[in-house]
Amino acid sequence: MRVDRNAIPPMGQGLAVIASLAAIALVMLFGVGGYMLSMRMQAHRVAVAHIDDRVALARRQIRQLQYELEYRSRFTQLDHWREPLGLAPVGIDQRAADPRDLASAVARQREAVAATRVDAAPKRASYTPDAREQMDDLVAAVAK
Repeated sequence: MRVDRNAIPPMGQGLAVIASLAAIALVMLFGVGGYMLSMRMQAHRVAVAHIDDRVALARRQIRQLQYELEYRSRFTQLDHWREPLGLAPVGIDQRAADPRDLASAVARQREAVAATRVDAAPKRASYTPDAREQMDDLVAAVAK
């Protein structure tokens, strides 16, 4: 009978199996732990992206409200300039059935504007404290 010196004795075979099973279990444990960690990091990234989206939406709403406030503040200026410049809604006398009639209506309007004195024009309107407070309230409401 031939004896192989490199052969593992029967007692050592059981330990080798146990050691290999332990190594497999350890690798699986690290694999599952790494997967769970990556899932947690992905959930964190999604939450941060959601917060970034909400911040971007709030900034867009604030910008839109600022534009709207700026636009509406011009209405008071138009009100002040309406009389000297002859600004008014279109009346019945300004409707023309023929394009030639329109030219005469425009000429009359230009004469009326030219006849007004420039010094009679009111001073430029500015923001009112009420408008600024309304804007601050809108910004605070959007930020919530």
